[in-house]
Amino acid sequence: MMALNAHRSTAKVVACRGCSLQFCPLYGSSNVSLCRPCRRARDRAYKRVSRMARKATERAAHVEKVDPFEVFERDGWACRLCGIPTPRSKRGTYDHDAPELDHVVPLARGGDHTYANTQCACRRCNSLKSDILGWSPVDAIAGAEVGVGL
Repeated sequence: MMALNAHRSTAKVVACRGCSLQFCPLYGSSNVSLCRPCRRARDRAYKRVSRMARKATERAAHVEKVDPFEVFERDGWACRLCGIPTPRSKRGTYDHDAPELDHVVPLARGGDHTYANTQCACRRCNSLKSDILGWSPVDAIAGAEVGVGL
């Protein structure tokens, strides 16, 4: 109880750099600039980027630090394969139109983890494409007509 009273007497309210929410950092250093949800989102993004870089390094591919959000911004938050909008709010969900980072030449086929080899893809196209070179949504539609895929 004493610690809480001591905190309240010296409390400082700060604005989150990510979402502008006003919060009071109870623990940790006094220079905390992100609220807890924004910190978790940042940490998940860093883990995702690190995992992709590690997979590319294991396959002896050229590796750049690729920020998925920069790729999504570059591609206008739209799937480069089928053209549907991929809303930022759906990032990390299981919705068909959730944005995902796709490698034009898949890492499994010797592609590099670079900005030049990445694109925005909806979750559906990215999962259907898998590691197929030269895949397009037309291939999936043709497969559906003969009873394969989708």
